[in-house]
Amino acid sequence: MHLYGDPYTIPATIQACREWIARFGYQRPVVVGEYNGPLPLAFPEAWHHLTDVLPTLRALVTAQPSALSQLSFDAPQGPDEPAMLALYQRINNLPPALQMFMTGCPPLLAAKRDRSSCRDLVVRNLLALAAGVRRTVCFQLAQEAPGAVSPFHVMDLLFGTFKLLDYDGAALARRTPAADTLALLTRQLNGLTEFHRLDTPQQPDAYLFQVSRGDRGPLLVAWQRHDGFDAEDQPPTPYSLDWPSPGAVALDVFGAPVPVGKSAVTSVSAATRLSLDP
Repeated sequence: MHLYGDPYTIPATIQACREWIARFGYQRPVVVGEYNGPLPLAFPEAWHHLTDVLPTLRALVTAQPSALSQLSFDAPQGPDEPAMLALYQRINNLPPALQMFMTGCPPLLAAKRDRSSCRDLVVRNLLALAAGVRRTVCFQLAQEAPGAVSPFHVMDLLFGTFKLLDYDGAALARRTPAADTLALLTRQLNGLTEFHRLDTPQQPDAYLFQVSRGDRGPLLVAWQRHDGFDAEDQPPTPYSLDWPSPGAVALDVFGAPVPVGKSAVTSVSAATRLSLDP
C-alpha cells in the first residue's frame, strides 16, 4: 500500500485492504511501499489556489495512463507547467500553508514545513504499526541524480519536499531534518516485540502507544492530535500515567530533551513528544 493523505485514515485503510483480500480467501502481510506527508492538499486554504493544476492532480490520483505518462521528475516540463509557472508568479500572495511547499519560500516557512514533516513521519509510522504493518518504506530517499529539478511541475509541488537526503556536489551527503527524525524513530523502536495503543477515553485526541522492546525497557510514544497550519501553536495538553520505572527520559521528534517531573506528568502537543524512555 501507499499511505499518503490524512494519516488518521491509515488504520481504516489497512483494515479495508485486509477485508478486500479476505474476500478472495487468503491473507498476506501488508507492506507500506510508500508514505509521507503532509501534502499541500492537507490544508483547505490552499485548495482554490490549485484550481488550474487540479486536472493534473486528478490524473495522478485516478491513474489515467495518458496523463501519467507525462508525470515524471525527470521530465523537464509537464502538462501543468503553465499553471505552475503562474502559481509561482503570485507566490507572495498565496497562503503560507501553500507557500511552504514551494521552492524559494521564506526560510521560516520552510522550517515550519520541516517540523511538520518530522511529526508526520512519527504519526504515520505509529498508526501503521498499530494496524499490524511491520515494514514501511519512506518516499523519497532523494532525487535520482544531482542537478536542479524544475519547480514548475506538479510532482515537485507534491513530493519535492519529501526527500530525506540531498546532494552535495555528486554525493548524497546532506541530511534533512526528516532524515534525523526517521533515524531517531528507528533507533527507539529497535527490538520491538509488542505494540499497542493505550485507551484514553477522556482525551480521544491523545495518542499513547506502549512499546515493548525486550531487555531495552518500556517506551511510550505520545502525541496530541491537532490539525491545520497552526497545529504546533496549540497549547500543550497535560497527561498523567503510571510509569513502571523509577525514572524517565523524554525526547521530542527532533531529539531534544523534554522535562519530565517525578510525578510522571508530561505534556504532549501537536505530535511533538516522541518518547518516555527510562
